Amino acid sequence: SVQLRIRTATQRNSSMMRCAVQFVMGCRGRRYADAFEKVFDLPSLVETVQKSANKPEEEAKEMVKSSKRYLDCKFLAVVGVVRDAVVCEPNGQVQLDGIGLDNWLRIRRYLRVADITPEPHHGAP
Repeated sequence: SVQLRIRTATQRNSSMMRCAVQFVMGCRGRRYADAFEKVFDLPSLVETVQKSANKPEEEAKEMVKSSKRYLDCKFLAVVGVVRDAVVCEPNGQVQLDGIGLDNWLRIRRYLRVADITPEPHHGAP
Protein backbone atom coordinates (compact mmCIF):
# COMPACT_ATOMS: atom_id res chain seq x y z
CA SER A 1 0.00 0.00 0.00
CA VAL A 2 1.00 3.63 -0.39
CA GLN A 3 0.92 4.17 3.38
CA LEU A 4 3.31 1.28 3.96
CA ARG A 5 5.74 2.60 1.34
CA ILE A 6 5.60 6.07 2.87
CA ARG A 7 6.15 4.70 6.39
CA THR A 8 9.04 2.51 5.18
CA ALA A 9 10.71 5.44 3.40
CA THR A 10 10.20 7.70 6.42
CA GLN A 11 11.72 5.12 8.77
CA ARG A 12 14.65 4.56 6.41
CA ASN A 13 15.31 8.30 6.11
CA SER A 14 14.98 8.80 9.86
CA SER A 15 17.42 5.95 10.52
CA MET A 16 19.86 7.37 7.98
CA MET A 17 19.71 10.80 9.62
CA ARG A 18 20.29 9.25 13.07
CA CYS A 19 23.36 7.42 11.74
CA ALA A 20 24.65 10.59 10.08
CA VAL A 21 24.27 12.52 13.33
CA GLN A 22 26.11 9.75 15.17
CA PHE A 23 28.99 10.13 12.69
CA VAL A 24 29.13 13.85 13.44
CA MET A 25 29.05 13.06 17.17
CA GLY A 26 32.06 10.76 16.87
CA CYS A 27 30.88 7.27 15.85
CA ARG A 28 33.31 6.64 13.01
CA GLY A 29 32.05 3.29 11.76
CA ARG A 30 31.42 2.61 8.11
CA ARG A 31 27.62 2.52 8.48
CA TYR A 32 27.61 5.98 10.05
CA ALA A 33 30.02 7.33 7.43
CA ASP A 34 27.83 6.00 4.62
CA ALA A 35 24.76 7.71 6.07
CA PHE A 36 26.68 10.94 6.68
CA GLU A 37 27.99 10.97 3.13
CA LYS A 38 24.45 10.70 1.77
CA VAL A 39 23.05 13.64 3.78
CA PHE A 40 26.02 15.85 4.75
CA ASP A 41 24.88 18.71 2.51
CA LEU A 42 21.27 18.78 3.73
CA PRO A 43 20.27 21.65 6.04
CA SER A 44 18.27 19.14 8.07
CA LEU A 45 21.54 17.47 9.16
CA VAL A 46 22.79 20.71 10.72
CA GLU A 47 19.39 21.20 12.38
CA THR A 48 19.38 17.67 13.76
CA VAL A 49 22.99 17.94 14.99
CA GLN A 50 22.12 21.26 16.60
CA LYS A 51 19.24 19.66 18.52
CA SER A 52 21.10 16.45 19.38
CA ALA A 53 24.26 18.19 20.58
CA ASN A 54 22.41 21.17 22.06
CA LYS A 55 24.74 23.53 20.20
CA PRO A 56 24.22 26.84 18.40
CA GLU A 57 23.70 26.64 14.64
CA GLU A 58 27.21 27.87 13.75
CA GLU A 59 28.81 25.27 16.00
CA ALA A 60 26.62 22.52 14.51
CA LYS A 61 27.66 23.66 11.00
CA GLU A 62 31.32 23.50 12.03
CA MET A 63 30.81 20.00 13.47
CA VAL A 64 29.37 18.85 10.12
CA LYS A 65 32.23 20.51 8.19
CA SER A 66 34.78 18.93 10.49
CA SER A 67 33.19 15.50 10.00
CA LYS A 68 33.30 15.98 6.22
CA ARG A 69 37.01 16.85 6.41
CA TYR A 70 37.62 13.81 8.61
CA LEU A 71 35.85 11.50 6.14
CA ASP A 72 37.68 13.02 3.18
CA CYS A 73 41.11 12.68 4.79
CA LYS A 74 40.57 9.32 6.52
CA PHE A 75 38.34 7.76 3.85
CA LEU A 76 40.43 4.66 3.18
CA ALA A 77 40.66 3.87 6.89
CA VAL A 78 36.96 4.54 7.52
CA VAL A 79 35.91 2.14 4.74
CA GLY A 80 38.39 -0.50 5.86
CA VAL A 81 40.86 -0.46 2.96
CA VAL A 82 43.71 0.37 5.37
CA ARG A 83 43.96 0.12 9.14
CA ASP A 84 45.14 3.66 9.96
CA ALA A 85 46.81 5.35 7.01
CA VAL A 86 48.06 4.60 3.51
CA VAL A 87 51.69 3.46 3.57
CA CYS A 88 53.37 2.22 0.38
CA GLU A 89 56.66 0.38 -0.01
CA PRO A 90 59.20 2.71 -1.65
CA ASN A 91 59.82 1.84 -5.30
CA GLY A 92 61.20 5.09 -6.69
CA GLN A 93 57.87 6.19 -8.18
CA VAL A 94 55.13 8.46 -6.88
CA GLN A 95 52.60 6.33 -5.03
CA LEU A 96 49.30 6.97 -3.27
CA ASP A 97 50.93 7.88 0.05
CA GLY A 98 53.01 10.56 -1.68
CA ILE A 99 50.48 12.39 -3.84
CA GLY A 100 49.63 15.07 -1.29
CA LEU A 101 46.30 16.06 0.21
CA ASP A 102 45.15 18.23 -2.71
CA ASN A 103 45.53 15.38 -5.19
CA TRP A 104 43.95 12.89 -2.78
CA LEU A 105 40.92 15.17 -2.40
CA ARG A 106 40.57 15.30 -6.20
CA ILE A 107 40.44 11.49 -6.28
CA ARG A 108 38.15 11.37 -3.24
CA ARG A 109 35.49 13.40 -5.06
CA TYR A 110 34.81 10.30 -7.18
CA LEU A 111 34.69 7.78 -4.32
CA ARG A 112 31.77 6.94 -2.06
CA VAL A 113 31.64 4.76 1.03
CA ALA A 114 29.11 2.54 -0.75
CA ASP A 115 31.59 1.99 -3.62
CA ILE A 116 33.93 -0.03 -1.39
CA THR A 117 32.80 -3.58 -0.69
CA PRO A 118 33.37 -4.41 2.97
CA GLU A 119 35.54 -7.38 3.89
CA PRO A 120 33.40 -10.38 4.81
CA HIS A 121 33.48 -11.17 8.52
CA HIS A 122 35.05 -14.51 9.24
CA GLY A 123 34.01 -16.58 12.20
CA ALA A 124 30.64 -17.56 13.59
CA PRO A 125 27.75 -17.25 11.12
